[in-house]
Amino acid sequence: MAAWDLITAQEAKDALKLTGTGDDTYFAASVSRVSDGILRFYGMVNANGSAFKPDDSTVHTRILNGTGERILKLHHDRVKQVNNLWESTDTPRVFDASTLITATDYTLDPERGIIHRVGGFLDWPQSVKVEYVLNWPAIPDTVKLAAIRWVGYEWNLRQNHGVVSRSLGDGSVVFHDPAGMPKFVKDMLLDAHVNSPGYV
Repeated sequence: MAAWDLITAQEAKDALKLTGTGDDTYFAASVSRVSDGILRFYGMVNANGSAFKPDDSTVHTRILNGTGERILKLHHDRVKQVNNLWESTDTPRVFDASTLITATDYTLDPERGIIHRVGGFLDWPQSVKVEYVLNWPAIPDTVKLAAIRWVGYEWNLRQNHGVVSRSLGDGSVVFHDPAGMPKFVKDMLLDAHVNSPGYV
């Protein structure tokens, strides 16, 4: 099951112009399965099975090398806020109230995930600790549409009683990719990756 669903079962049914509630259990399971596949495709699922959600308020903590410059690049773009920032050259490092950098001494470039500090950072290994929260954009429409179409694809396959392919003249039509995610879905997700930087 997905850590969270990219679309609702009703959205999938609406796209297929289906009414009634007889297949609601099927669609709920299909949406979760498809959502999980897409999240894993993008590497957005943690080892424990949870996912990075666009409204995730998780505080990310990193210890970084000092740059000797006025800027410090975080591990992520699209940063909502920096909660705390420390700098320590003690051995071992001490990250507490005594080494906390005053918030007025630095600014954040949220789109690029860059901290600008007045006076700069020391050129010192593992000397900076930062806590920050990501600013996820909304789920791209292309990703939602890919999920809807994948659910619809599986529904149509189910209506064909699991038929993988049918002969058509001298050739055949393939209804199902046994490997999992249909190619047209992969193409849509790759397109979203290119055109929606910061999300995937």
